[in-house]
Amino acid sequence: MKLRRNAKLDLLRDIEESVVLVASAAGVQAHPRENREVDVRALNPALGADEEPWNAVVELQVASRDAGHAEQDHRVFSRSRLNGLRAHVRARRGAWYVAIESRAVTSPRAAVSS
Repeated sequence: MKLRRNAKLDLLRDIEESVVLVASAAGVQAHPRENREVDVRALNPALGADEEPWNAVVELQVASRDAGHAEQDHRVFSRSRLNGLRAHVRARRGAWYVAIESRAVTSPRAAVSS
C-alpha cells in the first residue's frame, strides 16, 4: 500500500508542546514584577464570542511557526487545533487566557485539561 503525501498530515506528525498551569484561583498570586500595562483575561469560548482575540491567537501561532511549515497550511492547522481547545473550554475543562496590550493580543496562554 502506498501512502499519499498530504500537507495536513505532515503538520500533524510534528510534536506539539503545550504549557498548562494547574492551580486553584486562591493559589495564584501576582508576580512582584507583573506587567501592569497589559490586561490578562480569559477568552469567552462560546461560538461567535471574542472572535477578534481568538483570531489573533491563530495569527500569533502562524507568525511563530517552525521553519518548513507553509503559512496557510499552518493557519488551517492552528485554527483547527484551537477550535478543539475551545470545545474543551466550553465543556468547562479549563480556560484560555490572553495578555492584551493596546487592543493587541500579545501572549496567548492556555489552561486546558482533557
